[in-house]
Amino acid sequence: MRRLILLVLVWLFYSGSASAGPCEGDIPSKSSGGTWCSNGDTGTIASDVTLTRDKQFSLVPSDNTTITNYGNILNDTNKTINTEAQYGGDNFTFNNKSTGVVRSTKSRAIWLRDNEDGVVINNEGEIYALMDCAICSSNAWGSITITNSGTIHTGTTDLTDSDYHLWEVYNTAIGITSPNTGASYTINNSGTIKSVDDNLAGIYVEDVANATIINSGTIQGHGTRRAINIQDHGTETGTTIKLSGEPTFTNGIDLAKTITNIVLQNDITGDLTVEIYNYDGDLTITNELSGNDTYSLTEEDLDSDGTADDGTLTILGEDLEIAQDNPKYRSENVLTKLTGLFDAANYINWHFPEDKMFKIFHSTQKRDGTYKGEMSGILGQLDPFTWGPLRSNVFLGYTRQYGDFDNGEFLGGDNFALGLKNVYEKGGFKTSFTPMIGLNDLTVTDFDTDTKTSINTNLLSEFAAINNKFGKKIELSEKGFVNLSVQSTLGLQRFPEYLAKFTDGDLSVDEAVERVLGAGFEIKYSNDVGQGFVIQPYVGFNTNNNFNDTIKVTADGENKNVSPAASWTSGYYAGVSLTKETKGIDFDLDLMYGNEDGLINQIAAFSLTKSFGEVKTQPRMPDIKELKKKHDLPKVDESLTTQDYKKDLRKSDTKIKKLKLLAEKVFQENQISKHLVKELLKENEKIKLSKEIFKNKLLELERENEALLRSIEEAKKSESNKFILLYFLAIYITTVLLLTSLIASLYNKIRYGSSRQTI
Repeated sequence: MRRLILLVLVWLFYSGSASAGPCEGDIPSKSSGGTWCSNGDTGTIASDVTLTRDKQFSLVPSDNTTITNYGNILNDTNKTINTEAQYGGDNFTFNNKSTGVVRSTKSRAIWLRDNEDGVVINNEGEIYALMDCAICSSNAWGSITITNSGTIHTGTTDLTDSDYHLWEVYNTAIGITSPNTGASYTINNSGTIKSVDDNLAGIYVEDVANATIINSGTIQGHGTRRAINIQDHGTETGTTIKLSGEPTFTNGIDLAKTITNIVLQNDITGDLTVEIYNYDGDLTITNELSGNDTYSLTEEDLDSDGTADDGTLTILGEDLEIAQDNPKYRSENVLTKLTGLFDAANYINWHFPEDKMFKIFHSTQKRDGTYKGEMSGILGQLDPFTWGPLRSNVFLGYTRQYGDFDNGEFLGGDNFALGLKNVYEKGGFKTSFTPMIGLNDLTVTDFDTDTKTSINTNLLSEFAAINNKFGKKIELSEKGFVNLSVQSTLGLQRFPEYLAKFTDGDLSVDEAVERVLGAGFEIKYSNDVGQGFVIQPYVGFNTNNNFNDTIKVTADGENKNVSPAASWTSGYYAGVSLTKETKGIDFDLDLMYGNEDGLINQIAAFSLTKSFGEVKTQPRMPDIKELKKKHDLPKVDESLTTQDYKKDLRKSDTKIKKLKLLAEKVFQENQISKHLVKELLKENEKIKLSKEIFKNKLLELERENEALLRSIEEAKKSESNKFILLYFLAIYITTVLLLTSLIASLYNKIRYGSSRQTI
């Protein structure tokens, strides 16, 4: 009796435990045996939990079960998750979250067989089989829905294992075969479904499956297997393939001349091409596109089977499709402009201690498959301000820069720059600090790849930059020396917001500031080859950093943000320049080749530098080489023998002493020369001062002479006036006397005549 009661209690205990179901609540880690779920269970596998087994069935759900996986469900053979009818699995829902992994070392990571009431699989993580068939279904009665935003893949090892299956359904990432009456399949993919090797398909489906495949992501086949392979069973059911968003079909779609409907949904956002194989009159294309959006299908023999039953489906989506290399590479163009201006400025300041000068320069740039550009300019500087070893020059620069992009875009315009070069030189060491500001009269051309139209927008943009350069000159010979230099450029340019109106919609580009930093090291060897020619081979290493954020772009209301092509690049360059030095004008031809992370940069620059006024040079003291030329140093006797070693050693000591005395004499002469030059400069200044004093005295004497001449002239004029006055008075008195005498004579004649007549 006691034994009977004990057996009953044990049976009740185990019955109660089993009713709770091992899949209920949090499912613990399990390393052996299958995890068997009870009807109606709802379980969760945490991210730190792993279910693993070296045999089939790591997880076997019962009917009406929901499992959510954040962890790992692994199997070292087949059928990691199994829903065969003999074990249950109808009305099964499996949610594989972004951290969830389901893996089969061989095939069938998820095996769906004989299901009657439907299965739902939602994948955000990763489901894969190392050999074949990540998700397979066979003999299903109900509906199966697979929604994928993660990755489902297969075929990552060589399929030579004995478990390799010859069935078509296995040679794929998702395979559907032998459905029963009333079964239906829906695959909605916004993630990736792919087979990566061994001639596997992305999705394999039989035409009796009543399948609907919706793709806005990527479906990829491998080898001769297609992204989607449809098997023909001669039924009237057919398959529906819907294209949405921006879908990709790698290796195309094989319809096998089945009844297929391809639906072009109205949410297709861009241009699309899909290769279609083995289609005929049973293919229907349902066009839900609107407006000017169109499609076309060619008739070709793409698979080389001798029949033109293949073609390329081309779809022009309803979205405004804008080429976007322009914003991707504009920071590179900004740095090219700044480098060109600073190179021109440093050319002037690092070669001559001149005053007013200008330089003309031209260069070309090319990025294979992206754009071709040119930049021409002129830069001139004003008289320097000298502060001891520091000199400063104000410079003005102008460049015309443009970039023609291969996709139809354009970026370029006129640049006007104002800068101040500050160069410090002492003891063979030279450094410069050069700030610069400028304005850019910018033209931007945007291109619509659908309608093949372009719109030009003119903008006013501002830029500013700072360049630092350090250099050291190392003399190797009388005509050759090496220049070592390090420089950096920090630049900013503001690109204002603008709006371009296309027929398919408006393009809006937000305001952005391009921030670039370039640094480099260069070794240049200079050799004077005579006749005023200097050849300078050089090699350098540079690195550029782009600090820009994503550029906000909106095309017809849709987000089309653009990130720069690269945030950090580095590379090398090598070149040679040939300079012809003449009086007042220097010609410079510079050829350079550079490779910056695979981007080839070739520059051919021609420079013309012209100085105005006399070159201001300081009196130069003779160097030791010139002194050696002036003094014939005694040559060392090379006929020494080992027998006269001591004698020759004494002779050598004597000669060394003579050389020391001669060197001291040369040094004294050098000091005397320096003193004489200083005295000469002083005497020159005295002569200049005496000349100025004499000149001033001469000017003063000239002024006094002019005053004396004026007084003499005035005196002459006064004497002349007096003489004329006396002469006039004499004539006047004489005339009066004559008239008086004449009148008196006439009067007397009249008087005396009358008297005589009276008498």
